[in-house]
Amino acid sequence: MITLRQVGVEQQGRRILANVDFEIERGEFAFLLGPTGAGKSTVLQLILFERRPTSGVVMVGDFNSETIRDRDIPALRRSVSMVFQNHRLLQDRTVYENVAFAMEVTGTPRSVVRRRTHALLADVELMHRRSVRPGALSGGEQQQLAIARALANDPFVLLADEPTANLDPETTDLVMRILANVQARGTTVLAATHNEALVSRRRQRVLRLEDGRIACGASREGKNGPDADSGNLRLSG
Repeated sequence: MITLRQVGVEQQGRRILANVDFEIERGEFAFLLGPTGAGKSTVLQLILFERRPTSGVVMVGDFNSETIRDRDIPALRRSVSMVFQNHRLLQDRTVYENVAFAMEVTGTPRSVVRRRTHALLADVELMHRRSVRPGALSGGEQQQLAIARALANDPFVLLADEPTANLDPETTDLVMRILANVQARGTTVLAATHNEALVSRRRQRVLRLEDGRIACGASREGKNGPDADSGNLRLSG
C-alpha cells in the first residue's frame, strides 16, 4: 500500500531524510513519531506526492514516484487524503459546505453529496454545527471538520499531520476514536505526532523518526507482538 525504499531528501544542501525504508499495509493504522524537525511532515508530503525524493522511491498503491506523471497526481490525491495541521478550512463556507465542496469539485451528483456529507458530519459528531462557519468552531471541532472533509471522496489512505496538537485530553480521545473508526472501515491511516504519551496509550504500530531516519518501528503484530518487549524492532533506516 505505502512503501518507501531508501528514500532521501535534500534541500539547499541540507539533509532532511536519509535512507528511510518502511512499508504500511492496506487497512493498517500507524503512527509516525518524532520531535519537531525530525522530518515527519516531509514523509507525509512524499506520500501525498507534494514533493519528490532526492533518492530512493515512494510507492502508494499503483503510483510510483519514479514514473508518475503530473497529470496523474490529482487522481492520487483523490485516493490519498490529508488532514493538515493548520486545517486549511474554507472560512467563507459553512461546516456543511466545507465537506460538500470537496465532492462537488469532482462532479459528484448532488444527491450523493448531500447524503455523504450528512453521514460524514455524523461520523465526526458535527451535525449539530453544520450551519456555522469554521471561525465559530473550537480547535477540536475544526479538527473534526478537517477529518470529515479529508474523507469526502472516500480515500484509501488518510494522512494526519499532528492531529491532536493543542487539543485537551477529552477532545484528543474523540479525535483518536474517529481515526480508529476510519481505520476499522478499511482505510489506511498514518498519523504524524511528537506526542509520546499519546502513542504509549495506544496499540497501533509506531515508526520512530529521528534526525531524518527511521530509528525503529513496531512490528505489525502490535505492541503485544513478539517484538514488543525485546526492542528488536523490524524497521531500520
